[in-house]
Amino acid sequence: HVGPTAGSLPSSLYELSQLQQLDLHGNMLSGTISDEIGQLSALTLLSLFDNRFSGTLPSTLGLCVYLEYLYIHNTNIGGTVPDDVCSLTTKSLSYTEDYWAFSSDCLHGNVSTTPFIMCECCDV
Repeated sequence: HVGPTAGSLPSSLYELSQLQQLDLHGNMLSGTISDEIGQLSALTLLSLFDNRFSGTLPSTLGLCVYLEYLYIHNTNIGGTVPDDVCSLTTKSLSYTEDYWAFSSDCLHGNVSTTPFIMCECCDV
């Protein structure tokens, strides 16, 4: 866990192609998640919850084929989870004891305090 910090994600972060875990939860980070997130292809965990991110999840996140945990609840990220990210559920994203790790804001699964994400791929 990096924090606490504020602002947006620096573009240099996306140069860390061998990064496996990125835990940024509980900060005051804002802005959108860049399409460059797909360059972090070795990620197994991406924790963005409890921040002020906005926009939608980029489809390039689907390039992170080792991703097991994606925590996006309690942000202002909205829209529909891209098909490329949904396809990760059959590859590596898995059900945890309490909820689908990547879809804790999912309207079809357990609803958190900020249900902005529409997950057509949830099957809970």
